Amino acid sequence: MIDKKHFETLFKVGDEIQSGGPASHKNAARLEIQSIEDDRVRYRSIRNATRRHIDYGYLQLIVDAFQDRKQDESIEKFVNRILTRAGHKKDRTNENYSYGIARAYLQRSGSRTDRIEFLRQGPPATDEEELPATRQGFHSSPTVRKTIEEHAMDLARKHFEALGYTVETHGKPFDLLCTLGAEVLYVEVKGTQGSGAEILLTRGEVRFHRDNHANMALFVVSEVEVLADETASGGRLMLQNPWVLNEDELTPYAFRYRV
Repeated sequence: MIDKKHFETLFKVGDEIQSGGPASHKNAARLEIQSIEDDRVRYRSIRNATRRHIDYGYLQLIVDAFQDRKQDESIEKFVNRILTRAGHKKDRTNENYSYGIARAYLQRSGSRTDRIEFLRQGPPATDEEELPATRQGFHSSPTVRKTIEEHAMDLARKHFEALGYTVETHGKPFDLLCTLGAEVLYVEVKGTQGSGAEILLTRGEVRFHRDNHANMALFVVSEVEVLADETASGGRLMLQNPWVLNEDELTPYAFRYRV
């Protein structure tokens, strides 16, 4: 539940936040928090000094529905769809600012608490449903492996772009380079038909993580469905940001032996 006490654990007066949409957009604005009050947060647009506020209840609505934004849906349409659904009036003035604050809240709450977010696509599994194996493993078909990997990469890219990052595909030793202003995030992406409880990491990926752990994120798409035409669908999304690699959980998978 978002309230003054919780908001103050993530933000302080004077903090700057990027408004909704990518920073490269011509109407993008930087916001400065001016006060954190009992029922609302007051802020201003640095560009034009416009002063606004957002109630915690309004912020909670956007945060709770953040992953429901449809592909190609504008920020204005998304925010007002959520407000209308909750029985509130449409916001024609602050929706872009409110979206930016909600995005910043999600980013900071994830990084401050080191929590794992489960972002479900489709109906969740019930206790009676049989889940796939826990290990990521290798699929015997190179075509299917590639399909699963590309599906996971596509979902990861869309996730970070929705948060306002500029996303570039990299490859090795990490998959996505995500930037937002001065922030740099290296994202490792894994896709699997299993539950994703265990993933496979190369020596290069582990080495890179050790050197850049403060800027690493892990994005796993598990339970991917591969259709008869070898296209991928759905999946259970898991994001760990920052990604803290527990060395005790690394298990040797193969050895090199000279004969």
